[in-house]
Amino acid sequence: MTNAAGKVIVGANGTVYVAPVGTAAPTTAAAALNVAFKELGYLTENGVTVTPSQGQTPIMAWQTAYKIRTLVTERGLVLDFVLREFNVQSLPFAFGGGALAFAGGEYKYTPPTPEQTDPRALVLDFLDGVKKYRLYVPNGQVEDLSGFSVSRSAPAELPVKFSLNYSGSGDPWNIFTTDLGIGS
Repeated sequence: MTNAAGKVIVGANGTVYVAPVGTAAPTTAAAALNVAFKELGYLTENGVTVTPSQGQTPIMAWQTAYKIRTLVTERGLVLDFVLREFNVQSLPFAFGGGALAFAGGEYKYTPPTPEQTDPRALVLDFLDGVKKYRLYVPNGQVEDLSGFSVSRSAPAELPVKFSLNYSGSGDPWNIFTTDLGIGS
């Protein structure tokens, strides 16, 4: 295989959407999302870090110092990003649930109860020129709740670590793309 500069992808911009688990899944990179998917708003310029993981257990034998087999014991997927917008979607999402309600001329955020979880479907769309990529996670949730700083010299930001949940049916996650050069 030869080097091909056109196969280097730069996610110059993109969008993160979330929806309730069970929302109709996207089936292509370019099709409109179900209306239940809501945009989370601005992210920091660092974008999104997508980290697949795989746990392994080596199988050893008495007759050799080398492993003779490897078992894959777990797989995962984590998306790390920092939300730069505080809005009706981002605030409850970043804090692992809860609700933002409007009453008496102002909004009030109420955090989730200790036993509540907030599983969501997530879509990450990103573009490189006319090439569109879409990462779809049908079920996951915010794994770590992080603090945020308020200062006069920097915007307040909401760090997010979103981790895949998998029930064992269907695909755990997918990537769709209009980049036809990926297959050659």
